[in-house]
Amino acid sequence: MKLYEKWNKWKSRDKISGKNMQKKKLIDKNIIQKISIFFVLLTTITLVLSINFFPDKILLKESQICTKDILSPGDFEFVDVEATQNLREKAAKSIKEVYDLNLANIENVEKQIDNLFSKIKEYQEKANESSKDTTSPITENDRRLTDNELNKMANEINEDLGLSISEKVIAGCLQLDNLSLEKIRVDIKSSMRKIMEQGIKEDDLENAKKQLIREISEISLDHHDALIASEIATSLLLPSLFLNEEDTEKRRQEAIASVDDVIRTIRKGQIIIRKGEVISSEDIAILNALGLKNPKINFFNIVGIIMIAAICILVVFLYLNYFYPEIYENVNKLILLGIIAIFVVLLAKIASQASGYLMPIASASMLIAISLNPNIAILLTVILSLLIGFIPGGGINYILVSVISGIVAIYSIRKITQRSSLTRAGLIIAGVN
Repeated sequence: MKLYEKWNKWKSRDKISGKNMQKKKLIDKNIIQKISIFFVLLTTITLVLSINFFPDKILLKESQICTKDILSPGDFEFVDVEATQNLREKAAKSIKEVYDLNLANIENVEKQIDNLFSKIKEYQEKANESSKDTTSPITENDRRLTDNELNKMANEINEDLGLSISEKVIAGCLQLDNLSLEKIRVDIKSSMRKIMEQGIKEDDLENAKKQLIREISEISLDHHDALIASEIATSLLLPSLFLNEEDTEKRRQEAIASVDDVIRTIRKGQIIIRKGEVISSEDIAILNALGLKNPKINFFNIVGIIMIAAICILVVFLYLNYFYPEIYENVNKLILLGIIAIFVVLLAKIASQASGYLMPIASASMLIAISLNPNIAILLTVILSLLIGFIPGGGINYILVSVISGIVAIYSIRKITQRSSLTRAGLIIAGVN
């Protein structure tokens, strides 16, 4: 009898352990299925929401013919570098060069004039001493000096002073008396200072020489003296203005800095380059500015979407586990919720190309409310509305409309009894949208 009881106990214990093992296997399988559903949902929703963060690379070069219309994928504001540069170059060119009066040049020229006439008088005195006649000037009529001797003296004067005045002119001066020489010297200095103080640029030197000749002619009484004075003056004339590069550059930089960046706005869907057009450098600059020529994947946005999607799915799972464990343990119902969520996000992505107000949240809310539970439908409505708000082109206004239309849809079918109720609910939702 005891053996029989022990046998029954052992057999019943074996059955219990077998059931526990079977139950454990079912639990493990259920967990794996839920984890699989979680990752499938996460992967699918992330791909749909982040597909726009993988832009197509536009392989175009300057002078090529565009084979299709290139549209802007979104609203962009960018600095038109070429237009900005052109405006800044124009502003810089509008600033005239700054010149300062070179007083040192004026003083140097006057000093050269004084040295020249002092030298001429010195040679006259030497010649007079050699002829032992200090009262008579050196003239051709006195026949004391030949032309060769006069030219030799003129050459020596040029070499001593480092000048390049015509020897004939200096020779003529050597034959003049002191009074005439002094008159010529004074005329040259006064005319020279007047012209140089007006400012002479290097490229205006020839015009200044002509003006100087006119000035000397007006103040000279003797035509012969005027010719000599003009020859000497034009030989010694120097530019009196020098370019102030530092001040000029400073003003140009100020002009450049005063030019604001040229901001261009490109709207979503706007044609950047039309089919059949030849690609210009400006087109390439726009493509580069918009990041379409060498697009970069924004991994931070993708990671952000993954995290938000994971949190949203996890919230739904925890909510179902805590408040509706019978649905949470039913894998088929979880799959149903997952399919609805994926289709809603996918259809919302497609509908957003036309209008964000066409996102099918309300239909999903009605379907979940009818097939499962209105409370679950409300949670899914809020979660899905939040997720589709991350679709490019979406916004807070679309999220609010989706939430409101979804809740109205759930409320409108709370006591559904026939098909006409669904029709009425559809009309109410249409009115809300």
